[in-house]
Amino acid sequence: MLIVRREYRSSLPGPEYSIEELLEYGVVVVDKHRGPTSSQVTAYVRDLFKAKKAGHGGTLDPNVSGVLPVLLNRASRLSKYLLEAGKEYVAYVKFHSPVDERTLLKALRLFTGPIYQKPPVRSAVSRRLRIRHVYEFELIEFTGREALIRRSVESGTYIRKLVHDIGLYIGVMAHMAELRRIRAGPFREEEALNVLELRCLKEKYDETGEEKYLRLAIRPPEDAVRHLPKIYVTDPAARSISHGGKLFAPGVVAFTDDLKKGSYVALMTAKGRLIAIGISLVSAEELKEMKKGEVARPKTVLLPAF
Repeated sequence: MLIVRREYRSSLPGPEYSIEELLEYGVVVVDKHRGPTSSQVTAYVRDLFKAKKAGHGGTLDPNVSGVLPVLLNRASRLSKYLLEAGKEYVAYVKFHSPVDERTLLKALRLFTGPIYQKPPVRSAVSRRLRIRHVYEFELIEFTGREALIRRSVESGTYIRKLVHDIGLYIGVMAHMAELRRIRAGPFREEEALNVLELRCLKEKYDETGEEKYLRLAIRPPEDAVRHLPKIYVTDPAARSISHGGKLFAPGVVAFTDDLKKGSYVALMTAKGRLIAIGISLVSAEELKEMKKGEVARPKTVLLPAF
């Protein structure tokens, strides 16, 4: 819910982006197929849209399919916030012996919430025990030796390892036969386009010059922060933030009620254009009563200084 502190009329541009701006600040939500690495898909999208650089919002193993956000040019600064956002997967699991459904459901409940997990041997991070959160699960289908399981998890959770550990708890060896990511941060699979669809849209744009084709392929940067709390600011505050300046209470126009102290927050112009990602120094309840004082500090500035 949006909490409005005061009415404010901004003279800055609204969230509608020109094609040139989309190519500089946009996000391409790719439905990655099995086979290529995340880096290879990112490089393909970069070259397709003639971007100087691109980053992605969460590595997928070559044999894993699903949602892979690719951030173009300046938007690549937002990669960190998508990498750290929650993910959702559907896993096709095979058990080496028949399993009772009630036993499996008990195990799935046990492995929901905070869990201890050590990354597998072939991983890009150090193999030390760490805590990850499994937020929810759904047993979609079950046949006794095969299961289709949906899991919503904290970023950095290894699903293959999770499946293995569930099997160990039950006492039956289990392995993940196939995995698909259906959500990465705010982006769901229904929004994703495969590389062939992206190529067709780009070719249509090149042939006709009609913007609608490129706008179907590239999303505005605000879409990449839908999952974050937001603070809307005055024009002078927006200019200060674009130079890396701190945000103070008089510069706040409105904010969302999910704002938490110490959390990431999207700092927006009054018309809804993303300026920067910052760290909130106050909660929504505190901000309601504030007349002065520091509210947030920008951490990653998206828009150039203006």
